[in-house]
Amino acid sequence: MAPLQWDGLKEYTSDFRRWWSKLMEVKARKDGMEHIVDILWQIWKARNETEFEEKDRHPMEVIRKAVKEWEEYQKSQQTEHQMSISETEIAHEQEERVGEDENMLNICEDVGQHVEGQNMGIGITTENNMSQICAAWILKERSTGLVVLDNLLAIQLALCKIKEQGWQSIKIQTPCSQVLKLIRNQASRDIRLAAHLEDIKDLSSMFRTCSFDSLPGEFNRLSVRLSKLATHIHFDEEFLDPQCLNTLL
Repeated sequence: MAPLQWDGLKEYTSDFRRWWSKLMEVKARKDGMEHIVDILWQIWKARNETEFEEKDRHPMEVIRKAVKEWEEYQKSQQTEHQMSISETEIAHEQEERVGEDENMLNICEDVGQHVEGQNMGIGITTENNMSQICAAWILKERSTGLVVLDNLLAIQLALCKIKEQGWQSIKIQTPCSQVLKLIRNQASRDIRLAAHLEDIKDLSSMFRTCSFDSLPGEFNRLSVRLSKLATHIHFDEEFLDPQCLNTLL
């Protein structure tokens, strides 16, 4: 008998007509037609070998061969399906990376004047991947007197401003290499530094992608200029229209 193990079929093996009728119903099931075709193909080959080559094969041998080929077929289908899923996932990830690169914003910050208790100016600029200014901020805060702490505070403020705009893929660029090292290592014995680092970590986790890099002041002239202007303002200023910056620069 053919290698079919579906419930309700074995009981008809003594009546070929009823067995065949039930077998035909199998075609409506998942992979049923393919299974039937494989069985009939094995029966047909065995019949031809007997008819034309005078080779007699035991029915169980025909059944085992049909089972083996069917299992090999199913395994190959599963492998192809898994490969297809894997290739689709890889392609999707590549598309996402390309999309993120296209939407990546470079955030530059600079801090002017580090005198404890005195006002310090913070300049923040946002550029797209075509080096076009998208937004800018001029902020004024009290300086701690320490370059590292002041820059960490500036980065925190920058992250808050960017989050308010709903942007998701960003790279923060700081002129202070020591700050960059601290952020990447996420370790400091100074309780004030540790607190700022923890805040930056929490804020950066709110973005889809958020990375950090260094950018010397000579390559960050606009933020440097804005930080100097910020020391003379009375209120923080936001420029979401780049054209408005022309009135100051």
